[in-house]
Amino acid sequence: MSSFNDPSELPMIGNKIGDAYLIVGNLWIWQGTSWENVGNIRGPQGATGLTGPMGATGATGLQGPQGATGFGSTGTTGLQGPQGETGFQGATGLTGATGLTGATGLTGATGPAGSGGNPEWNLTQFPAPRVPGFTTSLYGVPYAINSTDPTTIALTVGRLYFIPFTVSRSVSITQVAINVTTAGSGSTVLTGIYNSNSNWEPNALIWSHSTAFDSASTGVKTTTQNLPITLNPGIYWFALVCPAGTAPTLRGIAVAACLSLGINALGTTSTTLFYVSSTSLPSTAPTSDWTQASQIVPAIGVYYTFV
Repeated sequence: MSSFNDPSELPMIGNKIGDAYLIVGNLWIWQGTSWENVGNIRGPQGATGLTGPMGATGATGLQGPQGATGFGSTGTTGLQGPQGETGFQGATGLTGATGLTGATGLTGATGPAGSGGNPEWNLTQFPAPRVPGFTTSLYGVPYAINSTDPTTIALTVGRLYFIPFTVSRSVSITQVAINVTTAGSGSTVLTGIYNSNSNWEPNALIWSHSTAFDSASTGVKTTTQNLPITLNPGIYWFALVCPAGTAPTLRGIAVAACLSLGINALGTTSTTLFYVSSTSLPSTAPTSDWTQASQIVPAIGVYYTFV
């Protein structure tokens, strides 16, 4: 039975009595001179029947040629057929081009200031607080723990001195210096910094100067070679050696101003440094043949700034 979408589309000529068309579910019949809407011809929906068993899928037939487009109005939508079987997965497509980099996000709010950290071992005062304007005039000696006046120490040639110190806040060392108070003929002095292993023992050489201090003449000897170097909080060791020549005398830190590294046999002397026999600064600190000493400690001064 043909259908229309609107009564205005019904033909007014060439009709026979009893001709009928569906318009939006209503049946229109030709009465001889006009069309009459006799009402909806669809009855109430019946109860849903039981689902029958699904038949076996038949073999796919060959695809026929495409037919010509037919005439006539579009028919009503048919019932949905059963779901077909899942097809094979297709091959992975090519990777798309990388997208443009997004704009940088807004900077987050500044977090609250953290509390001051506590170094693992902090019996020295390095770095020390100071007022503005003294960054390059006051030398810091990391292992001098009080204001006892400095003194002097005559070095021993071929002895490599090790003195531990702590860094409680990150600093950048910009200059290292010694003060030769009595010259040693044909002598030089080398200094270096070693880090510590997990047992706080001297470990790897992390800084030294390639040109030795001239200790054959007196005065303050300075170097900026291989500097600056940043020292983060932790345990470090200053090392100093006079390889050859006549031993010079340097400015030193009195025993009373040095940190006690232990009391030998609980006697009357405190250990202030350790040394081994050597004429150079090895890349890795020795692991044996150490000697403890209770003596004046060579003063190695540094310029530093906070990082």
